[in-house]
Amino acid sequence: MNCKLNIKADNGANSKLYLDILADSKNPKQAVDTYFYTKTKEFKKFYQGTLDENGEPIYSQFSQEAYVHEADFNNIELENSAEVYKKLLDDVPKLMDVLSARIDYLRNSGSKDHIKQLTDIYTLLETQPINTSIPRFIEMSKGHVFNLKRAAEKAFADPASDIRTMASYYKISQSYSILSDLKQALTLDSEVGEIFDEQLNSMSTVIDNINTIENLYINKSIDFLTEEFHKRDQTWVKEKLKKSYGILSVTLISLTK
Repeated sequence: MNCKLNIKADNGANSKLYLDILADSKNPKQAVDTYFYTKTKEFKKFYQGTLDENGEPIYSQFSQEAYVHEADFNNIELENSAEVYKKLLDDVPKLMDVLSARIDYLRNSGSKDHIKQLTDIYTLLETQPINTSIPRFIEMSKGHVFNLKRAAEKAFADPASDIRTMASYYKISQSYSILSDLKQALTLDSEVGEIFDEQLNSMSTVIDNINTIENLYINKSIDFLTEEFHKRDQTWVKEKLKKSYGILSVTLISLTK
């Protein structure tokens, strides 16, 4: 599963150079390496061609040169931005896989709630370049997870609510758990961080809400298990049961992530 990427040239325009490299290589991560290689001293020492309207080398003027094809990127220090973009190219398909699994889970369980939100986000990530889809994804996830948190808080406060309802809110919220990895990736490089700067605070809010839902689910699970066990054997003290189930619930949830 491939996702799209547009890299900005230094003048802020979409890089024609990167798109030309990508069209030739058909490998986005390899194209990222080659693009950022053109910014190195090694490349500039050899390149004698002209620059395009964005101030970047023209691909057709060096695409067949040996110094490009023989370049060993493992031994060439590229800008940090290259590693960030390549990580995004890895992480976004993982996110899409998680979303797809959640959508299938909801459909198979007969629940129509939240399917549209997840499907809209999946379509966005599938059809739009990372540069535009990630900011939009973050804003859409912010609203969806906030609503999930409100619903989870309501379910937690209602003693009669079904534990399966809380479990559903938790599982859906985990569709966005990769945001922690995305945030870390986006802050690895200042240049890339500036592109997504406005979204970083929103990401922190979403992550906090995901953690809140998880804690509500853990505590609701503890209450549910305590009551169920106490019904079967009333000689057990509820507080001791809660403590035991608390340790077990946290361990089980961490193992299923």
